[in-house]
Amino acid sequence: MVDARRMEVYAQVFDAEGRPQSEVSAEVVDAGSFAAFRGLGRPFVIFGSGARKCAGILSDAVCVEVTPSARGLAWLAQQALDEGRTEDIAYFEPFYLKDFVVTTSRKKLF
Repeated sequence: MVDARRMEVYAQVFDAEGRPQSEVSAEVVDAGSFAAFRGLGRPFVIFGSGARKCAGILSDAVCVEVTPSARGLAWLAQQALDEGRTEDIAYFEPFYLKDFVVTTSRKKLF
């Protein structure tokens, strides 16, 4: 769960074996958020930079404090390199989840 803005987070749900149970999505957090996954009779664990803002709202969820580190990505990078999966960074387009919308400022500078 990644903190976005106000009460919004970017999140994806995984099972205990690490298999994705949902797509990455932007979620506005309220008491009904992730209800389909929280009511299954097993612990619902949230972690990431957006978990702290959800802990008070999702009272039945277990909040785990995690400090992100690039060290955890090293084995994934090595595995991709061993399999020959690389990116041409000159033409790589990152996954932003939402389209970028240009707006004009309402503040007058002069």
